[in-house]
Amino acid sequence: IDTAEMDGDSYVDIVIGTKTGNNAGGIELWRGTGSGFYKADEAPADGAVLCVDLGPIDIDDNYPDVVAGNGSQTVQAWFVTRGSGDSALLPSYESWGDANAGGEVHAVELAKLEVGSATWGDDPLYDLVIGTEVSATTGEIVIYMNPYVWTLQQ
Repeated sequence: IDTAEMDGDSYVDIVIGTKTGNNAGGIELWRGTGSGFYKADEAPADGAVLCVDLGPIDIDDNYPDVVAGNGSQTVQAWFVTRGSGDSALLPSYESWGDANAGGEVHAVELAKLEVGSATWGDDPLYDLVIGTEVSATTGEIVIYMNPYVWTLQQ
């Protein structure tokens, strides 16, 4: 679960990951209003979603995008666009994904890892850091660098 102002209406919205079956799940966008929240949109994921983070991945806009990890060893991203008025729309299918993250994905975080680097300079793009469970007692951190618009690379 994560929160952000997704649709330009000044109310905080909620994005959650769901489990809809043994190996199925999705993400849901719950819009905030002055009187509560309502489910406004949803999109399928490759498996039961275990973690979610929000932040700008594609630099064509500054809207928060959705990144999720699941039990099917997949990390996925949905690039959010705003429709007419105050609507924020999730794409029907992922905008980017890696179907073999190395293990169940239990943590996702967007961060600018190259900012201030003497080698890379001031990188405007967010990178993706994930934590995976490789076995019951081991895990690993996987970093996806984001050097290009619309593309994340491992």
